[in-house]
Amino acid sequence: MDIQKIAQLPTDVMELVSESELEGYRLVRRLVDEYVSGENCFSSLGEALFSVRDNGKLVGIGGVNIQSGDDPSVGRIRHVYISKSARGLGAGKKLISTIEAHSCNYFTSLVLFTSFEDAIKFYESLGYVAVSLPKISHRKVIS
Repeated sequence: MDIQKIAQLPTDVMELVSESELEGYRLVRRLVDEYVSGENCFSSLGEALFSVRDNGKLVGIGGVNIQSGDDPSVGRIRHVYISKSARGLGAGKKLISTIEAHSCNYFTSLVLFTSFEDAIKFYESLGYVAVSLPKISHRKVIS
């Protein structure tokens, strides 16, 4: 698995959009829509977008933004999606590890929101703790 910080959406990202929508997920479509509109280009200080490729094929994507609010030391994990073909192979774990390594230079903790049981188990296995905050389901102190 090759994980790279990217400055623009991959040309083959629509394949992930299609696959994710077939599974009932809208997060990759929102990523593309927000990026194209300029609403979220992962371009503020500390923000980053990453691609995951397996033998050149795009199999995952995800990033980190500054969490909205008054505390700029909190990052928010956004739009993480791993293709079915790459699940169980360590791609998600490697992507989150890469996001955390990047983020520790800018943030003291990371937050995210998910309501999907598989994702909840995944993030909790990586040390994210369930919290009950508006639009935040999990948090992890990273520095």
